Amino acid sequence: MAAKIISPRLTITWIITSILCIIALLGNGFITIVNGYQWLQKKMIPSDFLLTCLSSSRVLSLLTLVLSYLLEIITPETYQLSYTEEVINFSLLFFDIISIWCATWLSVLYCVKVTNFVNPFFLWLKPRINVLAPRLLGEYD
Repeated sequence: MAAKIISPRLTITWIITSILCIIALLGNGFITIVNGYQWLQKKMIPSDFLLTCLSSSRVLSLLTLVLSYLLEIITPETYQLSYTEEVINFSLLFFDIISIWCATWLSVLYCVKVTNFVNPFFLWLKPRINVLAPRLLGEYD
Protein backbone atom coordinates (compact mmCIF):
# COMPACT_ATOMS: atom_id res chain seq x y z
CA MET A 1 0.00 0.00 0.00
CA ALA A 2 1.56 3.26 -1.08
CA ALA A 3 1.47 6.21 1.24
CA LYS A 4 -0.41 9.25 0.03
CA ILE A 5 1.73 12.28 -0.64
CA ILE A 6 0.29 15.46 0.84
CA SER A 7 0.98 18.60 -1.15
CA PRO A 8 2.49 21.67 0.55
CA ARG A 9 -0.56 23.70 -0.48
CA LEU A 10 -2.88 21.28 1.35
CA THR A 11 -0.63 21.31 4.40
CA ILE A 12 -0.59 25.11 4.56
CA THR A 13 -4.37 25.22 4.08
CA TRP A 14 -4.91 22.79 6.96
CA ILE A 15 -2.53 24.71 9.22
CA ILE A 16 -4.25 28.04 8.53
CA THR A 17 -7.70 26.50 8.95
CA SER A 18 -6.67 24.86 12.23
CA ILE A 19 -5.25 28.11 13.61
CA LEU A 20 -8.40 30.04 12.67
CA CYS A 21 -10.61 27.36 14.20
CA ILE A 22 -8.63 27.39 17.45
CA ILE A 23 -8.78 31.20 17.64
CA ALA A 24 -12.54 31.15 17.00
CA LEU A 25 -13.07 28.46 19.64
CA LEU A 26 -11.01 30.37 22.20
CA GLY A 27 -12.73 33.70 21.52
CA ASN A 28 -16.28 32.39 21.50
CA GLY A 29 -15.55 30.02 24.37
CA PHE A 30 -14.25 32.91 26.47
CA ILE A 31 -17.41 34.94 25.79
CA THR A 32 -19.59 31.93 26.66
CA ILE A 33 -17.73 31.21 29.90
CA VAL A 34 -17.64 34.80 31.15
CA ASN A 35 -21.27 35.57 30.32
CA GLY A 36 -22.39 32.11 31.45
CA TYR A 37 -20.80 32.75 34.83
CA GLN A 38 -22.63 36.10 35.04
CA TRP A 39 -25.86 34.36 34.05
CA LEU A 40 -25.51 31.96 36.99
CA GLN A 41 -24.91 34.83 39.42
CA LYS A 42 -27.72 37.18 38.43
CA LYS A 43 -30.16 38.03 35.69
CA MET A 44 -28.46 39.11 32.49
CA ILE A 45 -29.33 42.05 30.32
CA PRO A 46 -30.79 41.05 26.93
CA SER A 47 -27.73 42.06 24.91
CA ASP A 48 -25.46 39.86 27.06
CA PHE A 49 -27.96 37.02 26.85
CA LEU A 50 -28.05 37.28 23.05
CA LEU A 51 -24.26 37.46 22.92
CA THR A 52 -23.97 34.35 25.11
CA CYS A 53 -26.41 32.42 22.92
CA LEU A 54 -24.58 33.56 19.80
CA SER A 55 -21.15 32.56 21.06
CA SER A 56 -22.31 29.22 22.43
CA SER A 57 -24.02 28.34 19.14
CA ARG A 58 -20.83 29.22 17.27
CA VAL A 59 -18.75 27.07 19.62
CA LEU A 60 -21.09 24.12 19.09
CA SER A 61 -21.08 24.71 15.34
CA LEU A 62 -17.28 24.76 15.24
CA LEU A 63 -17.02 21.63 17.38
CA THR A 64 -19.47 19.85 15.09
CA LEU A 65 -17.46 20.90 12.06
CA VAL A 66 -14.20 19.71 13.64
CA LEU A 67 -15.82 16.38 14.57
CA SER A 68 -17.07 15.99 11.02
CA TYR A 69 -13.62 16.58 9.53
CA LEU A 70 -11.93 14.27 12.03
CA LEU A 71 -14.37 11.46 11.30
CA GLU A 72 -13.91 11.98 7.57
CA ILE A 73 -10.13 11.75 7.93
CA ILE A 74 -10.09 8.81 10.36
CA THR A 75 -12.74 6.63 8.70
CA PRO A 76 -13.36 7.86 5.16
CA GLU A 77 -14.91 4.64 3.85
CA THR A 78 -17.46 4.17 6.64
CA TYR A 79 -18.13 7.86 7.26
CA GLN A 80 -19.60 8.49 3.81
CA LEU A 81 -22.27 5.81 4.16
CA SER A 82 -23.08 6.10 7.82
CA TYR A 83 -25.91 7.57 9.80
CA THR A 84 -23.30 9.69 11.63
CA GLU A 85 -22.80 11.87 8.59
CA GLU A 86 -26.49 12.75 8.48
CA VAL A 87 -26.58 13.57 12.19
CA ILE A 88 -23.48 15.73 11.97
CA ASN A 89 -24.74 17.59 8.91
CA PHE A 90 -28.09 18.22 10.60
CA SER A 91 -26.34 19.44 13.77
CA LEU A 92 -24.08 21.73 11.78
CA LEU A 93 -27.01 23.21 9.89
CA PHE A 94 -29.04 23.61 13.10
CA PHE A 95 -26.25 25.43 14.97
CA ASP A 96 -25.56 27.65 11.95
CA ILE A 97 -29.23 28.66 11.80
CA ILE A 98 -29.27 29.35 15.55
CA SER A 99 -26.13 31.46 15.14
CA ILE A 100 -27.71 33.50 12.34
CA TRP A 101 -30.91 33.90 14.37
CA CYS A 102 -29.01 35.20 17.44
CA ALA A 103 -26.82 37.52 15.38
CA THR A 104 -29.88 38.97 13.67
CA TRP A 105 -31.70 39.69 16.93
CA LEU A 106 -28.55 41.13 18.48
CA SER A 107 -28.34 43.51 15.51
CA VAL A 108 -32.02 44.41 15.88
CA LEU A 109 -31.54 45.02 19.61
CA TYR A 110 -28.61 47.37 19.05
CA CYS A 111 -30.36 49.08 16.13
CA VAL A 112 -33.44 49.84 18.25
CA LYS A 113 -31.28 51.02 21.15
CA VAL A 114 -29.23 53.51 19.13
CA THR A 115 -31.82 54.87 16.70
CA ASN A 116 -33.35 58.28 17.23
CA PHE A 117 -36.25 58.03 14.79
CA VAL A 118 -39.53 59.67 15.68
CA ASN A 119 -41.38 56.75 14.14
CA PRO A 120 -44.33 55.50 16.26
CA PHE A 121 -43.17 51.89 15.88
CA PHE A 122 -39.69 52.68 17.25
CA LEU A 123 -41.17 54.73 20.07
CA TRP A 124 -43.37 51.75 20.98
CA LEU A 125 -40.56 49.19 20.59
CA LYS A 126 -37.75 51.01 22.45
CA PRO A 127 -39.03 50.49 26.01
CA ARG A 128 -40.24 46.94 25.24
CA ILE A 129 -37.16 45.54 23.51
CA ASN A 130 -35.54 44.38 26.78
CA VAL A 131 -38.62 42.26 27.51
CA LEU A 132 -39.02 40.99 23.94
CA ALA A 133 -35.39 39.96 23.34
CA PRO A 134 -35.31 36.92 25.69
CA ARG A 135 -38.73 35.81 24.43
CA LEU A 136 -37.41 35.79 20.87
CA LEU A 137 -34.91 33.15 21.97
CA GLY A 138 -37.50 31.06 23.76
CA GLU A 139 -36.73 32.06 27.34
CA TYR A 140 -39.92 32.81 29.24
CA ASP A 141 -40.19 34.31 32.69
